[in-house]
Amino acid sequence: MKTEKNEQQTLGRSAAFSGHRHISPDRVPTLMKNLDATIARLYEEGVTTFYCGMAMGFDLMAAESVLTLRALHPEVKLIAVIPFKGQDKFYTDEDKTRYAQALASADAKVFMSKSYSKSSYLCRNIYMLKNATTLVAYLDPNKKDGGTAFTCIHAIEYGVSVINLY
Repeated sequence: MKTEKNEQQTLGRSAAFSGHRHISPDRVPTLMKNLDATIARLYEEGVTTFYCGMAMGFDLMAAESVLTLRALHPEVKLIAVIPFKGQDKFYTDEDKTRYAQALASADAKVFMSKSYSKSSYLCRNIYMLKNATTLVAYLDPNKKDGGTAFTCIHAIEYGVSVINLY
C-alpha cells in the first residue's frame, strides 16, 4: 500500500472528499455545479483516483459526480473508504439507496472496521489523507470541530492541498 501511495503522490493523481452531512437544500444546486467543475478540472490536471468516505451529504454528492465523470472517462476510479460495515444504518431511505448504488459502482471498497467505533471515522479520514494529494472539502469556516474540520486541519501534515467549496 505504501508504494501505491508514493506513486500516486509523485504522479499527483489522487483526490479525496470530506464535507458536511447536512447541506441546506438551497445550496445544493450551486454546490453540485461547483463540485462537478472541480472534479472535471482535477481530472484535466491528471487526477484519476478519487477516495470517498461515503457519508451522507457532501460525500455522496462527490461519489455521484465521480461516477458521472467515469462514464465519460473509464480510467477514473472511485475508491469507497468506509469507516465500518453498516455505515448507512441511520441514513434516510433515499440516502441508503444512493449509498448502495455508489458502493456497488465503486472500483474498490476499503473498510476500516467491522463494527462502529468513533475511531473508525478518524481512521477513514487519515487513510484518505495518506492516499490523496488533494482534498476537496465542503467546510463551513465557522465550524471548528467534527470530522471535516479535523481532516482539513490535518491535510497540511500529510502534504495534501485543500479546495474548500463552501
